[in-house]
Amino acid sequence: MTATMTTRRPTRNAASKVRDGSRPPWASWRGSNAGRRIRFIETYLVVPRGTNAGKLVKLRPFQTEYIEEVYAEGILSGGLSIPRGNSKTATLGMLSLAELHLNAWSPDIGVAAITMQQSARPSGVYGLAVRMSKLAPELDGRSIYYSGVGDPRIRVDYNDGLLAPIASRDADSLLGLSSSLLIADEFGADHWDATRWGALVQSAGKRGGDSRVLGISTPNSKRSAMYSMRERVLAGNAAASTIFVEYAADADADITDRSQWFKANPALGHFLDISALESDVLDQPAWLFKMMRLGLWQDATEDGWLGIDGPTHWDATTASVQLSETEPTFIGVDKSMRDDCSAVAMLQRVGDRWQCTVRIFHPAPVIDHAAVRGYIRECAAQYNVVAVGFDPRFAVESMQELEVEGLPVVEVPQSVARMVPAYSALHRDIIGRQIDHDDDPTLRSHVLSAVPQVSNTGGFMLAKNRSRQKIDGVVALAIARSLTLHDDPIEEPLDLTEAQVW
Repeated sequence: MTATMTTRRPTRNAASKVRDGSRPPWASWRGSNAGRRIRFIETYLVVPRGTNAGKLVKLRPFQTEYIEEVYAEGILSGGLSIPRGNSKTATLGMLSLAELHLNAWSPDIGVAAITMQQSARPSGVYGLAVRMSKLAPELDGRSIYYSGVGDPRIRVDYNDGLLAPIASRDADSLLGLSSSLLIADEFGADHWDATRWGALVQSAGKRGGDSRVLGISTPNSKRSAMYSMRERVLAGNAAASTIFVEYAADADADITDRSQWFKANPALGHFLDISALESDVLDQPAWLFKMMRLGLWQDATEDGWLGIDGPTHWDATTASVQLSETEPTFIGVDKSMRDDCSAVAMLQRVGDRWQCTVRIFHPAPVIDHAAVRGYIRECAAQYNVVAVGFDPRFAVESMQELEVEGLPVVEVPQSVARMVPAYSALHRDIIGRQIDHDDDPTLRSHVLSAVPQVSNTGGFMLAKNRSRQKIDGVVALAIARSLTLHDDPIEEPLDLTEAQVW
């Protein structure tokens, strides 16, 4: 599915029919673009979840100020950088609906993410717009909802309006749009490079002054178009038609300084509860807390996922590991297809510490899969193995063979839901120096070469660094750690939920 989905064409996936075709009451409203949108939101829209759910929206000052800046005369594009939990997604969902109904001349609103699944997700801008539209009787009766998997959208007849999610994987497809409002979701990620952002801006330019392109995100990648926009605005080199709104703590802020929490989070004490930050400051890496909760751009990809002191933390727990033959043992397997490394990690709790061993298999010239299976059998014969976790993308056949032999094989997909908690737990183990490991230089390289990729849940995954050094050993260890986070490792955990938007 490409961005050209916003063109109007017949479809049979309509989920509803227009019940009210009368002239809407807001058609006679006068005032500025910003003022009418603020009035529309506070008159018709209902908080969809979380704090104040079911009540009419009452915008906070920082939200009305943002709307006034976005809809100021001459503004065509803008960015919003704000920590998670401050309703950036809901704010743009509300703006989308306001644009859909207040613009009298065929408004066309696109919400863009890398895939249709991401742009149409219930917790995203489009998903929240649909929910809020259905909660508002005055809007619901005038809207037609199309729910086809490949072509979801909201259409209104009285002004020929359309609101739809679009996929941005193919940058060229974005050039075919002619939208009154385009939103780039998670604008701070690597995916939103200069090429894709430029395509959005060019598409919006077809409508002249009747168009805006907005990018929203928490700080993420310094290679993103969002960071480039920020730098241009701060240097005074951006076009006069561009704005950049940023909420952030001081660059040198102490992460425990609560005054800095309030400075970066305008919703704190209102619909963002301080307990969320109190929990994160203890559980998250410092660099991630600064990024997600203080709105500060970090060099985590340069320092690695363990921070600048990562090597010191890892080396501090080098030991001669002695696994117990009776303690519950968890095995994680990161298996390559042919010519990459494979790794098998064993992890168990002995006393008050974690003990681990990781064996890494190198291709010669390809991986000997029989040797990997043989090693797992040896481990199972010697230790009390309660689960063998593996990524089902690459190791199904090998693991099926072991399952037939009676080994407790468990699928551990490399999904955000499964692996973000595992990587976070492993990070705490290493930084807290609670995990013992053999002095293996290859494993050390795998652990220290991994770099974080921030997810929209507020956690992080691991990836190879720019030099493409191997990280299979730390991935296998994280898979093993994921098995320890559940009472029943055979059951797949529930999906992580998005942070409440209110």
